[in-house]
Amino acid sequence: MKLRKLASVVLVLMMALPLVASAETTYPETVKFAAIYGFTGSNATTANYNKEAIDFMVDYINNHGGIASMGGAQIEVVYGDNTSDTTVCVTVADRVFSDEDVIFALGAGSSTLLLPMLPSVEKYQVPILTNNTADSITEQGYTYVFRCNIKGAQEAGYKTDFLNWLISEKGYSADKVAVIYSDNEQGRSAGNSAKEMYESIGATVAVFETFQEGTSDMSSIVTKCKSADIELIDFTADIAESKLFLNTLNGMNYNPLVIASNGVAFPEVAEAVGDPILGVVCMMCYTPSQTNIANNERLSDILSSFKEIHGVYPNETQMNAIEQTYVGWDALERLGEQGLALTRQNMREILTQTDLQTFFYYNNITFDENGTGVDLGRVVAQWQKNEDGEYNLVTVYPEGAATYSWIDPADK
Repeated sequence: MKLRKLASVVLVLMMALPLVASAETTYPETVKFAAIYGFTGSNATTANYNKEAIDFMVDYINNHGGIASMGGAQIEVVYGDNTSDTTVCVTVADRVFSDEDVIFALGAGSSTLLLPMLPSVEKYQVPILTNNTADSITEQGYTYVFRCNIKGAQEAGYKTDFLNWLISEKGYSADKVAVIYSDNEQGRSAGNSAKEMYESIGATVAVFETFQEGTSDMSSIVTKCKSADIELIDFTADIAESKLFLNTLNGMNYNPLVIASNGVAFPEVAEAVGDPILGVVCMMCYTPSQTNIANNERLSDILSSFKEIHGVYPNETQMNAIEQTYVGWDALERLGEQGLALTRQNMREILTQTDLQTFFYYNNITFDENGTGVDLGRVVAQWQKNEDGEYNLVTVYPEGAATYSWIDPADK
């Protein structure tokens, strides 16, 4: 009887130990994270969209109690400018990560800029949250990278579903297509995946072309597509090249269906191109009207707060930055709730356990064993014009998420 009683006391004490450790854990008044992007150079436009969104989220979190599980600790962002240069990004990462108070990071604006940073991420053991899609990011054995997105190869499955819908419901033909992409890591990943996808559904990829970043002339590529009577073009590029490509199509009086990357998903592209952008579609992870956002009070409040401050809902680049900061905030809260020490290693471990409803349309964000977001999905957004003559990206597929009807680009 005494032995049982003693065993019970020991068991109670053992169960209490984590709680004692939790009570003794102390946290700083401010928790730092880093954000490394190309605030100057060729990536400056998207990088500054990221900064605007991150600054908003820092203010939002701090104005809503900070990290509650850490006694209301505030968060602070440390920015690093990689100047859109693959060499500089390593130097900047080393400098920023050498600050031991930086617990996690966001970056880097493009797969081309993120990949050279990853050895530094691993060396300093700084968990980095990214939306960059090149397959190779999570295929090299790095353990501190977390992709809050699908990878390029996964997008092909969602694009296949959309194409089958276009063919069966809208009467389109994908017998002969063109795949055109920027000659960088992200472009090659997307272009090769797209080619494989089209061929898997029986389409002939009659034009498979790449172009250099910063090109000023796409007339030869467009001429090749028009001469081949291509009716569907799969296009992957950044903002500047997207403007150039769409204007070149218009200048040649050529109106194929364009399925583009999110380089077209910016107001300045619509402003520069005008009505020829109508009907262009892109695969996106988010639009503001999604029902999963409307049904979540916190997500809805974040979006409405952003619109109240900036006058518009966040674009996809801004939303990705909001998303990553939100995931980081959630991880910090869970770290504090468990009474764990505020270390990069513990932050990494907590991130592997993420299961969080976010702004994406499909499932909660979780990470696979390589750090890629699992089944986060895509919606198809199309450029349309509202009654006031304003250009808007609206969700047209899947049908369960669609807030607007599909328009045929030939009717624009």
